[in-house]
Amino acid sequence: MAPFRPLFTAPTWRKLMTLLAGTLLAHGRRTVCSALRFSGEQMNENWSQYHQVLNRARWSSLAASQCLLLLIVETLVPKNAPITIVIDETLERRWGPQISKRGNFRDSALSSRKRSVSSNGLRWIMMAVVVTPSWTKQSWRCPFWLFSPPLPLSVWPPASGTRRLRCGPGRW
Repeated sequence: MAPFRPLFTAPTWRKLMTLLAGTLLAHGRRTVCSALRFSGEQMNENWSQYHQVLNRARWSSLAASQCLLLLIVETLVPKNAPITIVIDETLERRWGPQISKRGNFRDSALSSRKRSVSSNGLRWIMMAVVVTPSWTKQSWRCPFWLFSPPLPLSVWPPASGTRRLRCGPGRW
């Protein structure tokens, strides 16, 4: 396995953690300005640097999920304890002209062993670590990666009003 490479430099990491803490504490709209107010940085004169952390950085969802997984494991999982990772597939029932990855998928909430129900919507796959913090007996699911898989070829092209490609002889 390749050695872990940090995603950000130390000053950028501090700014990102400040934004994350402020977002968790903020009420109402979660903007960069409200995150800075609620994290105690309202007197900081360089608010533009915090905006630049979000819009100038190169983002990789795999690298960010690796950082989040390491943070969850180091913080919440006791040493020498087994790490349980669960995968959950969820169907979000949404439709409209702006949603391009909508498809017809099996709906696990409405289906049973005898009857299979399919619904239109977005399919999301989430990976999470199951932890039991020391202050409670309840197990928690801490997600670290969420993605929408590509559509199968049976529902391609998407139903968002895009035009079909005309292929074949004489169809130009």
